[in-house]
Amino acid sequence: QELPQGLYLETIKAGTGGSPTAVSDVKAHYVLMNTNGDTLQSSLTAPQIPVFNLGGVIPGWTVGIPFMKKGGKYKLYVPQNMAYGKNSPDPNTIPPFSTLVFYVELVDFGPMGTIK
Repeated sequence: QELPQGLYLETIKAGTGGSPTAVSDVKAHYVLMNTNGDTLQSSLTAPQIPVFNLGGVIPGWTVGIPFMKKGGKYKLYVPQNMAYGKNSPDPNTIPPFSTLVFYVELVDFGPMGTIK
């Protein structure tokens, strides 16, 4: 599914819950991959599922995750201009200007400050 600003969303397992907004807190497992499918980061082995506010993440997540539904599993393809661009947080792992692929399991979401 083509999304705004060059994003692309692939549904692996459709969710049945509602969808967050661009300012929601989300609880989501993720795997960050490069376009070759190599894993760069993963929360799947973390002791707790990470919680993010969509107002404080890369633009690709702020725009793309509201198209997901709670309980779903997705792949979000993020062009470099909606990812980190030249400002990679870890240039050794994520080269500047990288297109990124995120596997996302949207576990829960809610208004800012409500998801633990």
